[in-house]
Amino acid sequence: MELLRDGDIDMAPLAGKRVAILGYGNQGRAQALNLKDSGVDVVVGLRGGSGSARAAEEAGLEVALVEEAAGSADLVMFLAPDEALGGIYKEVEARIRYGGAIGFSHGLAIHFEVVRPRHDLHVVLIAPKGPGTALRSLYQQGKGMVALWAVAQNATGDARSLALAYGKAIGCARTGLIASSFAEECEADLFNE
Repeated sequence: MELLRDGDIDMAPLAGKRVAILGYGNQGRAQALNLKDSGVDVVVGLRGGSGSARAAEEAGLEVALVEEAAGSADLVMFLAPDEALGGIYKEVEARIRYGGAIGFSHGLAIHFEVVRPRHDLHVVLIAPKGPGTALRSLYQQGKGMVALWAVAQNATGDARSLALAYGKAIGCARTGLIASSFAEECEADLFNE
């Protein structure tokens, strides 16, 4: 088992990069706020008229429409409910930068091919092993929550370093990042539920 912590991980892959968090639910809120507090340029992508927009703005986060957020980012994190991810990806696919990256915190959409990413994209998984409320509160206490990470598609050779930098930015590397796969994470999560 490969367990990596803060000292093992370089934040350079996120330097000067913009991350779009699509969704502002349990994981979206926590990850967006942790990224912001780690100094990462983050935008929250929401549908027009979303009731979450005000809460995100009051938390000091930039908010944009889903398509605009995805088009402005180097890494697009799909943190909406699993059943919505296929439709969201279809809406934003053409807006995602060539050679960019997409990420998930649950392996289902990729494992079961709900999302079929373009071949030029990195596809990464950073899956905190607990609820977003705990992820956020642990981060604020200077602690972290263990997370699984994986790469499903490595378009230009540096997807691993990007995934690890993201895991560090949301505070998970304080406790540890464990190498996994989309299939392992998905099947273990479904079995646990």
